[in-house]
Amino acid sequence: MQLRYSFRLYPTRGQQAALGRAFGCARVVYNDAVRARRTARENKLPFPRAGELSRRLITEAKKTPQRAWLGEVSSVVLQQSLRDAESAYSNFFASLKGERKGPRIGEPSFKSRKDTRQAIRFTANARWTHRRRTPPAPQDRTEGAEHQRRAGVITQALEAVDQFELARDCERIADQLIDAIVGSGRAELMAAFAHALPMRAAVQFCGMPAGSTDTEQLVDDLRISLDAAEGDDPVAAYGRVGARIQQLVKEKRESPGPDVTSRMLAHPAGLTDEEVAQDLISVIAAAQQPTANWICNTLRLLLTDERFALNVSGGRLSVGQALNEVLWLDTPTQNFIGRWAVRDTQLGGRQIRAGDCLVLGLAAANTDPQIWPESQVGAENSAHLSFSNGEHRCPYPAPLLADVIARTAVETLLERLPDLVLAVEPQELTWRPSNWMRGLTALPVQFTPVSH
Repeated sequence: MQLRYSFRLYPTRGQQAALGRAFGCARVVYNDAVRARRTARENKLPFPRAGELSRRLITEAKKTPQRAWLGEVSSVVLQQSLRDAESAYSNFFASLKGERKGPRIGEPSFKSRKDTRQAIRFTANARWTHRRRTPPAPQDRTEGAEHQRRAGVITQALEAVDQFELARDCERIADQLIDAIVGSGRAELMAAFAHALPMRAAVQFCGMPAGSTDTEQLVDDLRISLDAAEGDDPVAAYGRVGARIQQLVKEKRESPGPDVTSRMLAHPAGLTDEEVAQDLISVIAAAQQPTANWICNTLRLLLTDERFALNVSGGRLSVGQALNEVLWLDTPTQNFIGRWAVRDTQLGGRQIRAGDCLVLGLAAANTDPQIWPESQVGAENSAHLSFSNGEHRCPYPAPLLADVIARTAVETLLERLPDLVLAVEPQELTWRPSNWMRGLTALPVQFTPVSH
């Protein structure tokens, strides 16, 4: 049995204004998408793709005087509104073809501001804020303006990453990686796929050109510095990574583009080139290893648990459920160190002294029996702590981007290699000996070879 809760909210005047802006902007983006498709049909032009509409109706529209106010609301609201338009058209076409059960539905229509009911949607990891005066920090708070300044730059730079374009890029990267193994019939997916894909995606949205020799060298050095194999020199590789990222920052300072690096450099906070380079390395490292383990842990679940194996072959409906379950039970970041108590306190019945170093047990928190009714969590429950929480949580909207990368990777692999199976017995798979990360040492698989 699944539970549903109803809540009544009483927003303040400022929150009411923020909600009103969000409803209005979401409605405008939806209507713009419907209008763009109707215009294309009337002029006998190709049907606009989701990525093209996202770029034109959101990213580029924000730069125009007519739609500049779209930048005043969360980009998540706008992207989800565009996804709603996509779903409406998918259902309409399925109804026309007789593929959708129930009465035939009509073409999506424009939304009116006079409708008595308005709706906006947020993804599970999105945040809702409205602009208000920031209250003074309490005396026992030690965040510091420096952390908030730099974290704010990263957040705003990542917010502008187009999720549709990111998914398209990840699908292209996945196809390239699969092309390299598809003819052999066997592969070790941790090295050949799961680690490689998020790293390539991250360096590309930071501004490195796709497929260039320079980019491939940076990707290889990142792999060595983050996960050195026997015979590798991680210190030398990290030095080359730092030098190349510094060169990237210099190039984007002279010739900016539509990428994370350029947006960080243009931010009013005025970060130095050295600060931007340091933060870029942190962003890329954080995007690579946890996301790679998320991908691989999900593939292990799909290939070993019959609850999913029975459904995946008939469609991809269970991929999202598997991704979510992994964040609960096999979350990539198990523990995190680096929090110091600023005063004496008690937590869970334990005495904590000022100055004590705390290890955050994210995996332990996720398996707390008090949040697992009847020993299971529903597929829609995303109240885990896998991305941590508070000021030092994984900066929004990084969890959304990680979800796009992981979901696209898994779905593309299953679509290209539908008879994918483990090449060893499930009990032979081994976990890395780490207190901090949860990931396999290897994921050997086999499948029917395909020539291309």
